[in-house]
Amino acid sequence: MSWYNPIGRNLGMVLTKFAAVVASLAIVSIVWEEYYAIPAELLSAAIVYVIGRVLMYAASEAEETSSAQAFASAAVVWLVVGLLSSLPFAFIAGTIALEPNFVATPPVNATMRALLSPSNALFEGFSGITGTGLSVTFRPSRCCSPGGIPTYTVPQTPSLSRITNYW
Repeated sequence: MSWYNPIGRNLGMVLTKFAAVVASLAIVSIVWEEYYAIPAELLSAAIVYVIGRVLMYAASEAEETSSAQAFASAAVVWLVVGLLSSLPFAFIAGTIALEPNFVATPPVNATMRALLSPSNALFEGFSGITGTGLSVTFRPSRCCSPGGIPTYTVPQTPSLSRITNYW
Protein backbone atom coordinates (compact mmCIF):
# COMPACT_ATOMS: atom_id res chain seq x y z
CA MET A 1 0.00 0.00 0.00
CA SER A 2 1.19 3.47 -0.84
CA TRP A 3 1.28 6.23 1.73
CA TYR A 4 -0.68 8.36 -0.78
CA ASN A 5 -3.67 6.01 -1.18
CA PRO A 6 -5.65 7.33 1.81
CA ILE A 7 -5.02 10.88 0.61
CA GLY A 8 -6.36 10.00 -2.85
CA ARG A 9 -9.38 8.28 -1.33
CA ASN A 10 -10.12 11.27 0.92
CA LEU A 11 -9.74 13.69 -1.98
CA GLY A 12 -12.02 11.52 -4.13
CA MET A 13 -14.72 11.51 -1.45
CA VAL A 14 -14.59 15.28 -1.12
CA LEU A 15 -14.67 15.83 -4.88
CA THR A 16 -17.76 13.65 -5.35
CA LYS A 17 -19.54 15.79 -2.74
CA PHE A 18 -18.22 19.01 -4.27
CA ALA A 19 -19.56 17.88 -7.66
CA ALA A 20 -23.06 17.84 -6.16
CA VAL A 21 -22.59 21.43 -4.97
CA VAL A 22 -21.46 22.52 -8.43
CA ALA A 23 -24.38 20.71 -10.08
CA SER A 24 -26.82 22.39 -7.70
CA LEU A 25 -25.95 25.72 -9.34
CA ALA A 26 -28.13 24.62 -12.26
CA ILE A 27 -31.15 25.27 -10.02
CA VAL A 28 -30.05 28.87 -9.63
CA SER A 29 -29.67 29.16 -13.38
CA ILE A 30 -33.24 27.99 -13.82
CA VAL A 31 -34.59 30.35 -11.16
CA TRP A 32 -32.74 33.38 -12.61
CA GLU A 33 -33.47 32.25 -16.19
CA GLU A 34 -29.76 32.07 -17.00
CA TYR A 35 -30.19 28.92 -19.08
CA TYR A 36 -26.92 29.44 -20.95
CA ALA A 37 -25.02 28.60 -17.72
CA ILE A 38 -26.57 25.14 -17.22
CA PRO A 39 -24.30 23.21 -19.65
CA ALA A 40 -21.21 24.88 -18.16
CA GLU A 41 -22.26 23.99 -14.61
CA LEU A 42 -23.16 20.42 -15.47
CA LEU A 43 -19.91 19.94 -17.42
CA SER A 44 -17.94 21.33 -14.46
CA ALA A 45 -19.79 19.03 -12.07
CA ALA A 46 -19.20 16.02 -14.33
CA ILE A 47 -15.46 16.70 -14.55
CA VAL A 48 -15.17 17.08 -10.77
CA TYR A 49 -17.26 13.95 -10.16
CA VAL A 50 -15.28 11.79 -12.60
CA ILE A 51 -11.98 12.87 -11.06
CA GLY A 52 -13.36 12.06 -7.61
CA ARG A 53 -14.63 8.62 -8.64
CA VAL A 54 -11.35 7.74 -10.38
CA LEU A 55 -9.42 8.68 -7.23
CA MET A 56 -11.78 6.67 -5.03
CA TYR A 57 -11.50 3.65 -7.32
CA ALA A 58 -7.71 3.89 -7.55
CA ALA A 59 -7.41 4.09 -3.76
CA SER A 60 -10.18 1.64 -2.88
CA GLU A 61 -7.74 -0.62 -1.01
CA ALA A 62 -6.40 2.22 1.13
CA GLU A 63 -5.74 1.62 4.80
CA GLU A 64 -6.90 3.81 7.67
CA THR A 65 -5.82 7.43 7.45
CA SER A 66 -3.04 8.45 9.83
CA SER A 67 -2.81 11.92 11.36
CA ALA A 68 -0.09 12.93 8.91
CA GLN A 69 -2.18 11.69 5.99
CA ALA A 70 -5.20 13.60 7.31
CA PHE A 71 -3.19 16.84 7.36
CA ALA A 72 -1.86 16.12 3.89
CA SER A 73 -5.40 15.33 2.71
CA ALA A 74 -6.64 18.70 3.96
CA ALA A 75 -3.88 20.52 2.08
CA VAL A 76 -4.46 18.56 -1.12
CA VAL A 77 -8.23 19.02 -0.90
CA TRP A 78 -7.81 22.77 -0.49
CA LEU A 79 -5.50 22.95 -3.50
CA VAL A 80 -7.54 20.72 -5.82
CA VAL A 81 -10.94 22.17 -4.90
CA GLY A 82 -9.50 25.65 -5.47
CA LEU A 83 -8.31 24.60 -8.91
CA LEU A 84 -11.54 22.85 -9.88
CA SER A 85 -13.77 25.61 -8.53
CA SER A 86 -12.47 27.78 -11.37
CA LEU A 87 -14.20 25.59 -13.96
CA PRO A 88 -17.71 27.10 -13.67
CA PHE A 89 -16.30 30.63 -14.00
CA ALA A 90 -14.28 29.79 -17.09
CA PHE A 91 -17.01 27.70 -18.72
CA ILE A 92 -19.78 30.25 -18.10
CA ALA A 93 -17.63 33.10 -19.39
CA GLY A 94 -16.74 30.96 -22.41
CA THR A 95 -20.40 30.26 -23.11
CA ILE A 96 -21.25 33.95 -22.93
CA ALA A 97 -18.35 34.79 -25.25
CA LEU A 98 -19.49 32.16 -27.78
CA GLU A 99 -23.01 33.67 -27.89
CA PRO A 100 -24.74 30.41 -28.89
CA ASN A 101 -27.82 30.81 -31.11
CA PHE A 102 -30.00 28.38 -29.18
CA VAL A 103 -30.10 30.38 -25.91
CA ALA A 104 -29.98 34.04 -24.94
CA THR A 105 -26.79 35.21 -23.26
CA PRO A 106 -25.98 38.53 -21.62
CA PRO A 107 -23.59 40.86 -23.40
CA VAL A 108 -19.90 40.23 -22.93
CA ASN A 109 -18.69 42.84 -20.48
CA ALA A 110 -15.29 43.54 -18.91
CA THR A 111 -15.88 41.07 -16.09
CA MET A 112 -16.86 38.20 -18.34
CA ARG A 113 -13.88 38.97 -20.60
CA ALA A 114 -11.63 38.88 -17.52
CA LEU A 115 -12.97 35.44 -16.53
CA LEU A 116 -12.01 34.08 -19.95
CA SER A 117 -8.42 34.21 -18.75
CA PRO A 118 -7.50 30.97 -16.96
CA SER A 119 -5.47 32.88 -14.38
CA ASN A 120 -8.43 35.12 -13.52
CA ALA A 121 -10.77 32.13 -13.29
CA LEU A 122 -8.27 30.43 -10.98
CA PHE A 123 -8.03 33.60 -8.91
CA GLU A 124 -11.82 33.67 -8.48
CA GLY A 125 -11.86 30.00 -7.51
CA PHE A 126 -9.09 30.32 -4.94
CA SER A 127 -10.41 33.62 -3.66
CA GLY A 128 -13.70 31.95 -2.85
CA ILE A 129 -12.09 28.92 -1.22
CA THR A 130 -9.75 31.01 0.91
CA GLY A 131 -12.41 33.56 1.80
CA THR A 132 -10.23 36.56 0.95
CA GLY A 133 -13.10 38.46 -0.62
CA LEU A 134 -10.90 39.69 -3.46
CA SER A 135 -12.29 39.45 -6.96
CA VAL A 136 -11.46 40.23 -10.56
CA THR A 137 -15.10 41.13 -11.14
CA PHE A 138 -15.84 44.76 -11.77
CA ARG A 139 -18.77 45.95 -9.67
CA PRO A 140 -20.59 42.60 -9.35
CA SER A 141 -23.87 44.41 -8.87
CA ARG A 142 -25.18 47.91 -8.75
CA CYS A 143 -27.88 48.98 -6.38
CA CYS A 144 -30.50 49.95 -8.87
CA SER A 145 -31.00 51.13 -12.39
CA PRO A 146 -32.80 54.42 -12.97
CA GLY A 147 -36.09 52.49 -12.94
CA GLY A 148 -35.36 50.94 -9.54
CA ILE A 149 -34.59 47.48 -10.96
CA PRO A 150 -31.27 45.92 -9.92
CA THR A 151 -28.73 45.72 -12.72
CA TYR A 152 -25.87 43.24 -12.70
CA THR A 153 -22.51 43.24 -14.40
CA VAL A 154 -21.99 39.63 -13.35
CA PRO A 155 -24.78 37.12 -13.94
CA GLN A 156 -26.30 35.65 -10.79
CA THR A 157 -25.08 32.10 -11.40
CA PRO A 158 -21.32 32.87 -11.32
CA SER A 159 -21.94 35.13 -8.34
CA LEU A 160 -23.58 32.26 -6.45
CA SER A 161 -20.81 29.91 -7.58
CA ARG A 162 -18.34 32.16 -5.83
CA ILE A 163 -20.54 32.43 -2.75
CA THR A 164 -20.78 28.63 -2.47
CA ASN A 165 -16.99 28.48 -2.50
CA TYR A 166 -17.02 30.46 0.76
CA TRP A 167 -18.80 27.57 2.47
